[in-house]
Order: sequence, then C-alpha cells, then structure tokens
Amino acid sequence: MLFRTLAAFILLVSATPSLAGQYTPQAGAADNFPGHRHGHGQRIGLPPELKLLWRHEEKPQLKALSKQERHGWLRSHWAAMSDKEKKAKTAELEAKWKSLPSTVQTAMLEKIRDRRESRHMRHEERRRDSSGAHNQEQHG
Repeated sequence: MLFRTLAAFILLVSATPSLAGQYTPQAGAADNFPGHRHGHGQRIGLPPELKLLWRHEEKPQLKALSKQERHGWLRSHWAAMSDKEKKAKTAELEAKWKSLPSTVQTAMLEKIRDRRESRHMRHEERRRDSSGAHNQEQHG
C-alpha cells in the first residue's frame, strides 16, 4: 500500500507541468524496486517514460513483426546491448524526453499512470475472484 501511495505521489509530482521539464532520473532509479516484476524475466533499466518513448520510436519496426516476435523485443534488445550502448541509448532517450513540450510529457505520464492503474485493478479483481472461490470451497 505504501509503495502505491509513494508511486502515485511521484507520478503526480512528475506530471506537474512546471516540474515535468526538469526531469532528471536518479542513477539506478529502475533498480530501486527489486522484484517489482515479481521475477518475471529481466527488467529494462529505464524509467517508464523512456521505455514508452523507445517503444514509440520502434513502432514501425515492431509492427512488421508477428505478435510473438514483438513480445519481449525491447527487453531482449536491451539485454543484448553493451553497457556503453545502454548509456548512449539512455542519454538519447533522455534528450528526446527533455525536448518534448510539457503538455506531451504530461500526457505520456498520464498514459503510463492509467495503464498501471488498470493493470492494478485487473490484478486486484483476479485476486478477489480467486480468494472468493477459495473461501467458498472451504466453507461450502
């Protein structure tokens, strides 16, 4: 619960137009939440807004791939990069992010927040449904 509150506060502060143009990611910011993906594969060491930019940049190439090939494409390309290439890609994406108008940055951050919230709601719904079925089996 504390993580969700903290994450919501961070997104709210970063979505503020006056602060959005002053974005400076912390070194290792993506590593601050180990296990965030619950151990499902390797994480990309980029903030969500930079991943969204990269995905948008690669959209034409990704659309040409089949759905199976598209799945995990960013992750596999990130894993295949050397540290030097990762730093260069991160710097390139940060420069693009900073050059975007604050309204576009805010819209992208809202899109990320909305996706996260809907994913969280689906997860909570599944958890409620499975616990409800489990309770019925015990008491029924």
